[in-house]
Amino acid sequence: MASSEGVITDEALGPDVRATLLKNLHTTARAKDAMAPLPKAKTSADATSRRKHQITYLANLAVAREEALQQQWAESKQMRRIGRQKYGF
Repeated sequence: MASSEGVITDEALGPDVRATLLKNLHTTARAKDAMAPLPKAKTSADATSRRKHQITYLANLAVAREEALQQQWAESKQMRRIGRQKYGF
């Protein structure tokens, strides 16, 4: 017969499981965002605008990254909320 061992989640994940999981999700998302490719320039005019940091290129880049930025804000808000609950603020 094979013996089975129980796993105690408090020992494996720490005392605050939810905060640990949220922290791991947060760092994983940041790693993926850092590795995300930049939008590709389609024409030579786009490449020139990128090189010269023209406002149209920067505006298009901001629109492309808006969802990731809002996700970062939501994660930060959640982490602040957890911190307030943890320390009683």
